[in-house]
Amino acid sequence: MWNEKLQKYTAGRSVDYGNGTYSMFFYAAWKGAASINVTLSVPREAILFYEQMKYKDHRILWSVKFTDGSITENSNCTISNEGTWDNKCSFENHRSMGKTAVICDKPKTLNCQTLNSTSQNITAMATLANDAVAGLSYLFERNFKGARFLASPIKVNIKDDVTKMNLPKCGPDLPVSMTSGYWTNNHSFIPMMCQSQEWTAAQRFQCSSPKWFFFVGDSTILQIRRRFADVEIILEKPKITCNYVALRGGTPCSM
Repeated sequence: MWNEKLQKYTAGRSVDYGNGTYSMFFYAAWKGAASINVTLSVPREAILFYEQMKYKDHRILWSVKFTDGSITENSNCTISNEGTWDNKCSFENHRSMGKTAVICDKPKTLNCQTLNSTSQNITAMATLANDAVAGLSYLFERNFKGARFLASPIKVNIKDDVTKMNLPKCGPDLPVSMTSGYWTNNHSFIPMMCQSQEWTAAQRFQCSSPKWFFFVGDSTILQIRRRFADVEIILEKPKITCNYVALRGGTPCSM
């Protein structure tokens, strides 16, 4: 839902009743005209396919390197959800990965603790992906994916002004709200799940220079690293260390 003149945008939340009917809910983040586009991202058959693939063994492959500083050995890794393995290196993290484990072919002479680096085996993964969607490619074609509701854009008029909401402080395990927030002025996101703010340049300078920042997450944290590098007001650049805890593409980042 958007208003181009007011430069405000937000996304709706859908409810699927499982009988062919749906409801869409929007937070009315402004007073005045609004246009709504309804788009089918993917059909239910594609969602079921995603769910089946998500837990399928050996769907992701990595080329890895083991080294103790003097000896280097190459190997291959994949993921598996449950089971026992012989002559394999098993890397597990129950908090973030549950029963899923990274299983690597054991190097000939080095031990498993000498794992040094990984890289995605793009060619092998592309082959696995093509085999997985054999006969199902139509689910991801234009007639099914991204199809827009014929009545879109729906025109509505919002009569009431936005009232200030009593939001909780930001933290883990927040309840899912009707909306995560909305965009205004084409660049500022107003969160509606918890209290937040947009920092001024002076505040960024005072808080960030000079300090160490440790980011823990997947490769998306590279975006945060780049934003720090782009802030000219920080005269003495902060030092940043990134630790990846999820298996995603990306290179280690440091400053």
